[in-house]
Amino acid sequence: DAELTDDGLQGLLKSGVLLCELVNVIKPGSVKRIEQKLGVFQQRENIARFLNAAKALGVASNELFDTQDLFDGRNMRQVLICVFSLGRATFEVPGYTGPTLGKPVRSKQGAHKKSQFTVNSNQGLWGKAGGAHMPLAGVGQAKMRPITTTGRPEIKSPVLA
Repeated sequence: DAELTDDGLQGLLKSGVLLCELVNVIKPGSVKRIEQKLGVFQQRENIARFLNAAKALGVASNELFDTQDLFDGRNMRQVLICVFSLGRATFEVPGYTGPTLGKPVRSKQGAHKKSQFTVNSNQGLWGKAGGAHMPLAGVGQAKMRPITTTGRPEIKSPVLA
């Protein structure tokens, strides 16, 4: 029953209570203790507990925010990145059937968790990393064109010779 105030989203999330309640809905018991006293220390503790729970649920470290990003409103963009990342991570939480946000984390690799297809991420799109292919110029030999001053390959035409 939270209401958006003049402080906006930062004012709504600053205490960390809603964030902790959110992760507890996704995975009950993720945050064992939510401080209801809204002193500065307690609010920062709630935010830190949310961040620990989000990381445990699969949010990447580079998508988490620092406590002061939310508490001081310094970097709300990073806070939103974290919330969206948590929404993607919910696809991988066993037993969670509630609302999600975005596409599954695995969709970056091209397959949904319920897909019959698997993605081998150890290989490039065409089997080898770009530039590692050998042109078919003979057995184990690669022929390279000389670079010209224009950057274009030099074309030797029998008509112009």
